[in-house]
Amino acid sequence: MIELSEPISTTSEISAGSLTERLSRNGFLRSEQVESVEETDTFDSSAVV
Repeated sequence: MIELSEPISTTSEISAGSLTERLSRNGFLRSEQVESVEETDTFDSSAVV
């Protein structure tokens, strides 16, 4: 399991549960929870030019 103080470098290192735990401990979530984690390509790095 990923330690809460370590940076997240790949999506394979996290789950909805571990992300909920990290965000809750750091004050970003109160009673909410992360339901899913999805990798997206926000910079279109896989686009063919």
